Amino acid sequence: GLRGLVAVVLVAFGVPFAFGLGVKLYQLVGAARGGVGWLRHQREEARARLRYDARALVGALRFLGRLTFAEREALVSALTLERYRAGDYVVRQGTRGRKFYLVRDGQAEVVQAGGPDGPHELARLRRGDTFGELALLYDQPRSASVRALTRLEVLALDGPTFATLIAPRLREHGFTRERLEARSELGRM
Repeated sequence: GLRGLVAVVLVAFGVPFAFGLGVKLYQLVGAARGGVGWLRHQREEARARLRYDARALVGALRFLGRLTFAEREALVSALTLERYRAGDYVVRQGTRGRKFYLVRDGQAEVVQAGGPDGPHELARLRRGDTFGELALLYDQPRSASVRALTRLEVLALDGPTFATLIAPRLREHGFTRERLEARSELGRM
């Protein structure tokens, strides 16, 4: 009777429904795996682009022209990407220097406070420009602030790696405090 009819209805509708639900669940899991794979691919591609860009920027720095391939790769591997919004400060005048910076994208201004007319702009920084070397070379407080004018991406290098890989090259290349300050003066003009 009634039990048989319920059993037939359950088999007629329940089995295809359960099977269809299983198929959809399998497809959903496959799509999620594909999405995770796509995200992983995007992340790897961005990392590869960053390394390629860092190699090009480091290669363009004349004072690092004598780095061996291994030293250049060590330097590129040690660089970390930092992002700033327009108006954000990357470094502030008077603080201790902990990092060396290389501009990857965007623009920033070097501003110095303490003049009779208040803060004044010393230089504008663009792709390929560096900053922060003076404070690290001479272990002194930052002599100026650097503020993002646009969305800014910089490649940062920690102090110990700077001391090992870059400082000797700067000294070898004849970069002294006077030359670095003269560069700032030229930037101001």
